[in-house]
Amino acid sequence: MSTGKNISVKVTGEDGRSSLLRLNIEDKLEIIRKILEEDEKIRMNDKLSFLWSTDSSDIKDAKKVTRDEESDTILKDIIKNNTLCLIPDLTKKNIRVKVVGDDNRSLLLRLNIGDKLERIRKILEEDENIKMDNKLSFSRSINYSDVVTRNEESDLILVNIIKNNTLCLIPEKIRVKVVEDDDRISLLQLNIESKLEIIRKKLEEDENIKMDDNLLFSRSIDSSDIKDAKKVTRNEEFDLSLRDIIKNNNTLYLIKKDDYTDFKDRLKLGYGRILTPNKINIEISKEEVCTMEIIVLDNGGDKKVGDFSDFRTKKGWANKISMFFDGLPLHDDTISQKQKFTKFQPKHNFIKEVEKALKSENFDKIYEDFGQFIPTETSPNITLTEERNTWECIEFRNPKSIFEILNKRLRKKLYKFFGKKILYEYGKKEIVNLPLEGKFREIINNEKADCSIFAEVVDEEEKKNDFINCQIYYPQNEKPQLIIHCFQKNKQTLRRLKIGFIVVGYDIHFNPNNFNDLNKTKLEVLKNTRLFESESPFLGIPVLKELNDEPIVVMHYFSKNNENNIEANVFSYNLRKKQYVESSNFNFHVLKIKTSRKKKDYETEKNSVNQDYISACFKNGRYFYFTILYR
Repeated sequence: MSTGKNISVKVTGEDGRSSLLRLNIEDKLEIIRKILEEDEKIRMNDKLSFLWSTDSSDIKDAKKVTRDEESDTILKDIIKNNTLCLIPDLTKKNIRVKVVGDDNRSLLLRLNIGDKLERIRKILEEDENIKMDNKLSFSRSINYSDVVTRNEESDLILVNIIKNNTLCLIPEKIRVKVVEDDDRISLLQLNIESKLEIIRKKLEEDENIKMDDNLLFSRSIDSSDIKDAKKVTRNEEFDLSLRDIIKNNNTLYLIKKDDYTDFKDRLKLGYGRILTPNKINIEISKEEVCTMEIIVLDNGGDKKVGDFSDFRTKKGWANKISMFFDGLPLHDDTISQKQKFTKFQPKHNFIKEVEKALKSENFDKIYEDFGQFIPTETSPNITLTEERNTWECIEFRNPKSIFEILNKRLRKKLYKFFGKKILYEYGKKEIVNLPLEGKFREIINNEKADCSIFAEVVDEEEKKNDFINCQIYYPQNEKPQLIIHCFQKNKQTLRRLKIGFIVVGYDIHFNPNNFNDLNKTKLEVLKNTRLFESESPFLGIPVLKELNDEPIVVMHYFSKNNENNIEANVFSYNLRKKQYVESSNFNFHVLKIKTSRKKKDYETEKNSVNQDYISACFKNGRYFYFTILYR
């Protein structure tokens, strides 16, 4: 019996391709496929599949014959009413994907409509335009009423939720909460790509949140670190989007602005201050030096000081500077509150300019643009009942040098650049021990300062034939001592001595008073250097390693050798044996005072770093002598 039959071959779908062909119903489908590939109307290809026999009414529920099944299945197994149905592969379609409320995030993608939504999510996460993330959800429609949950994504396929070949994605609702105010919370549909300035306007209209100028956006935080959250400034709202500040919990935190934010900005507390003797007011720098945080607010108490309004005299100006650095107010006012600052972070521009200044060896522009120091404490002259937005009159206290806020690496470079300075000096007509207590004692024991002490002692009566020798004993972490020996040729009598000493070291606090002579004077301390070049004043002193009962005195003098170098001649003398002895119980320090003055000035003038206090060594032919000056 013949198995050939006229078979109507139809391609289901919108194109309506069909053909009437004479086919053998006993042939395997793989043979039928080859025949149909040659038919000009059907044009069988890999995108067409055979359908198991079905009625036209249930074409959507029909099953496709897989390619593997084609080698085992014959034609008569799948036809019905002499009709062979072919179905195109509809799993791949051009789908319009759009994020609701964001016209910029829309594109046409070829997607498999049979894929689970969890698979579609991964594809969209990699798309640069859509940027699918946890804040976007699939929607069954273009309104917000039918959102697909994350759990449903593992069960639903794409064809279940698209309409008119369009896939809608909607931003999840954002939980908006005002910190420390449980009554002000809302669940809102917000576009996470919108700038915060736009979000602010939407929140102003929300009846629960009632956004106003006293609320600021908070950068993404966890509930555990709510107090450490950083606020977004109003200026930053123009640049940041909602996406930038919320985390996966889809919660937007709003923080009540403390009254001190405007206060800090208005008074430019992050800017440097400039203190100049020819002007009464403290000036504010052009550029911002750093950011800071207010950490303490307490009662400052009532403090009153004398009237130092006369700044035109040297004494008046000295009083003003002294009060400023001692943390005292400059005016006679009652102070009700004070604020302290911490967490200073230098601005990038300030760091960059300091590095430039180190290379050029010129800090004039630094002082001009960034000032000399910043306050670490402020005291508005107000009463507790006054609104903080009216605070204007303010005392700046406990200043910190602008260089102190820099990192350790830069500070170390600055120590070396500025060189050692006279950190403390004493030389008035008094008979006292070395008055190094409190702050100065801390400085000289700080290894970073690398301090040395130089001293001179002379007889007030200037008796002839008497010789006075001094040595420094400087034990670590203890108070330095000045050891004085007086050699009297005649009978021993009491002496009234003039004692002058200076502490030389790196100014680790960058006191601007120490940099006034930056371009004129440089100090250098030579330790155990017996031969050196110098056309400048210098000063030497023995430094004992330990203090014992041995009656040994270390003495020295300077001379000039044939090569025109300075030679320090240091020797030890035993007072009991009355003879020179070898001793290693000392170091010898020399202070070189480098100035920009011309060589001839040293020959004719007896100059020093500070003509009120310091002693120095000057040339007189082949040998040198000391001089000490006082007020």
